[in-house]
Amino acid sequence: LKLRNNKDIRCQIIETATDEVVQDFQITISAHAVFSRFRLQPLRGVNFGTIRYGETRTRKLTVKNDGEFSFTYTIVPYTEESAADNDGSFKGEEVPTGTLSVGQFTVSPEGGVVEPGAMETIEATFAAEGSQRYRSALLVKISGRDPSSSSDGMLALPYEMVGESCVPGISADDFEE
Repeated sequence: LKLRNNKDIRCQIIETATDEVVQDFQITISAHAVFSRFRLQPLRGVNFGTIRYGETRTRKLTVKNDGEFSFTYTIVPYTEESAADNDGSFKGEEVPTGTLSVGQFTVSPEGGVVEPGAMETIEATFAAEGSQRYRSALLVKISGRDPSSSSDGMLALPYEMVGESCVPGISADDFEE
């Protein structure tokens, strides 16, 4: 939103004893309103690939502030409740700075403030356990995000983490004699 030399506001100076308008004049204002501008890399999620049972792998994701003012971000597990609470009410008043654990994945820090032109690095870790594939869905909430920037109406960005744990072994049953 941009306003330039707008004269829609009027100021009246009134004598309180007589309620007489002493002076009446227009106030000229100019204003420029912007939303948060940011980049999240990788954009949609992190694939940790296949990892041997008992090992961990860490990947880095970044949130870069391309805007004119600082914003707050927080990462939460994707649940029906967190998806329903996606009406733009996240203002960034509370900034969690701890570690978020979702299934076999951990994310640290789970929130923070990113200043204009700065970048925040977030570490995501997958701990392999058993012999199976793991998938967890998260939501990345950014304060001051433009509601019209999302085609699906969601203000939080869905973010997926995928990893597969394997137990190495040799099959001795498939040999012919």
